[in-house]
Amino acid sequence: MQPPIWPQLVLQAVLILIHACLTAAEAAERVLSTPLLRRQSEDKRYLRVVAPSGRFRAAVRMGSILTTLLGAAFAADCFAGRLSGWAVARWALAPETARGIQLLSVAAVALVLSLLYLLLGEWVPKRLAVHWPEQTAKLAFPPAEAAAWVLTPLLWLLTTITNGLLR
Repeated sequence: MQPPIWPQLVLQAVLILIHACLTAAEAAERVLSTPLLRRQSEDKRYLRVVAPSGRFRAAVRMGSILTTLLGAAFAADCFAGRLSGWAVARWALAPETARGIQLLSVAAVALVLSLLYLLLGEWVPKRLAVHWPEQTAKLAFPPAEAAAWVLTPLLWLLTTITNGLLR
């Protein structure tokens, strides 16, 4: 008996939502950083975030990458195993074909997850940020700033390693 699938679905939804917030923050920052929109902005509180540090931008990119990688790892572990188990049982496949079905299941799950991340985690947030940059910034900057704060030690470590490799 396999554990219920709903916790994995909730985890994927949360990871996609985090990815979407980070993408929206990055896109809103780019749109709001244009000089005309800076002058026209109604809410001056969010203009201070429009010129974020390199740490903010790096944390946003790192957070996006991490959510994608974690989502892929959890999905491959949970959904691909279920899908291949269902296919082997459904069509009464021989045990030697189970490995091939497992590989096809991982590919199918990766394709579906990639489409979800592209649509819900990238394209929709960017479109929202282009059409409504200030409203998007108000919603997306707080989680992005939290991610920047949480990821600061990892960013420091990666920067230190990169600088060491380049010497």
